Amino acid sequence: MTVNNTTAPAVLARLQTLFTAATDPAKTEVWGNRPNEEHQLAENVYIGDVRGERQYRTLPAIAPNSREERYIVTVEVEVYRQGTDGAGTEARAWEIGGQLETTIAEQGPKAFTVGHVDWGIATQFTMTCQGAEDGFLAKYTFGVSVTARI
Repeated sequence: MTVNNTTAPAVLARLQTLFTAATDPAKTEVWGNRPNEEHQLAENVYIGDVRGERQYRTLPAIAPNSREERYIVTVEVEVYRQGTDGAGTEARAWEIGGQLETTIAEQGPKAFTVGHVDWGIATQFTMTCQGAEDGFLAKYTFGVSVTARI
């Protein structure tokens, strides 16, 4: 199913389902975006921005005027810990990010059985860890690259 001629909404929903199953809900909250409500700060996963492009594809055509879309879904893992253990905070963010990326890799092509998604794979990544007055905030951000035909 496509919405507004894109598979992105279905992929976002599938990522939320996969990531919720891959993490411990007692520790890590998975969000479909950054919430505008109060929530725990210790461990969060935010499935967010989508950036992509489309071009016409005649073969293999799904329908007249078929298009191929390629986009990247940004996933942010944030871990906050009070105290002075910056290394432990960063290590936990790497661990959660690794769990999420492994989930995508282990699912393989069937990870995105929505619409006509050909594949999705975790690609680019960044890690930052900053100290504040009362603790450390580690942010591990990675992109899930998706290719689909619509």
